[in-house]
Amino acid sequence: YPSDVAVVNEGNVYVVDKNNHRIQKFNSAGDFIAKWGSAGAGDGQFKYPSGVAVDSKGNVYVTDANNRVQKFTGDGIFIPTKWRSGIVDVRFDTPIGIAIDKDGNVCPLASNKIELSISGKGHIAGVGNGNPQSFDSFQANYVNLFYGKAMLIVGSGFEKGDINITATC
Repeated sequence: YPSDVAVVNEGNVYVVDKNNHRIQKFNSAGDFIAKWGSAGAGDGQFKYPSGVAVDSKGNVYVTDANNRVQKFTGDGIFIPTKWRSGIVDVRFDTPIGIAIDKDGNVCPLASNKIELSISGKGHIAGVGNGNPQSFDSFQANYVNLFYGKAMLIVGSGFEKGDINITATC
């Protein structure tokens, strides 16, 4: 069944066909254009894909239950990336979706741990992720994302000045 869609400027629609382990592409009139993927863990294969996004260059990004992000051309040709190039295999913890920000950065909606630091006239007052089952401390310099979500509460007292926040995986 479909679990996510991405629509690009020219009107093409990419649909995640989750249980069939593939991506399907349609034009703006709804006519079928192409499909790619099959069940598996290899390049161009999927295990229950869950999210799709398209960048400004027309590249398609797909998340799946293999805990990864794969990149393709708009026609479904696999593109090796820093996440999955045979040299580096970065794993994302339970990615359920993906977005591309205005600068072209890939932002998977995953549950990875991120470290937080603050410099300047502030301090970490608390962290959270919205997970009602989380027992993580709210007074920490890290947070385990909950499907890509995190919250940081910054205390600043009464001093004026810049506060710089850094989040790293």
